[in-house]
Amino acid sequence: LKWTPPVGITKCIIERSTDNNDYTEIKSVDNATTYDDSTADAGTVYYYRVKSRHDVYGDSDPCDYDTGYKKLETPGITEVTGDTDSVTIKWNPIAGAGYYKILRNESSTGKYDELATVYTIQYEDLTAPSGKTVYYKVQAFKAITTPSVVIQSDQSAAVSGVRDAGGLDTSFSSDGKITIDIG
Repeated sequence: LKWTPPVGITKCIIERSTDNNDYTEIKSVDNATTYDDSTADAGTVYYYRVKSRHDVYGDSDPCDYDTGYKKLETPGITEVTGDTDSVTIKWNPIAGAGYYKILRNESSTGKYDELATVYTIQYEDLTAPSGKTVYYKVQAFKAITTPSVVIQSDQSAAVSGVRDAGGLDTSFSSDGKITIDIG
């Protein structure tokens, strides 16, 4: 939040609401022009407004509101399993997330292409190239209708997976273990 206080003001009062109707004072600041809301919940859209407080004249009317939100937490991929049919990835659930986007690339760096949108915490990639290492990322999203906004997380760290060319089943877990099953 950032603003320019009027001359002669002793305090600025920051108010917050989740519905743009019922505002609550969350902070009173002296001679400040910015405020970072560390108490915001990830994935919630807030309406903010500022009013000035003068020792003699009292509180002003609030300024027009502005909206803001805190990003969703970043998913952590917990398991990658490859067999002859597919590569399956699993990740931790993110509070407030409505859906997840799966991204894939043939390199650990560069632009990742969107592969799928899912509403669960795992994805089976049936289109992974056989015998070739590919890299995956997951990103959490939450859509809100009023105001119309999509809140997202950062992309997860990249993990690799291989759809086996045949004969081997491999898996990777978040504790660093790689299991190879010679079938």
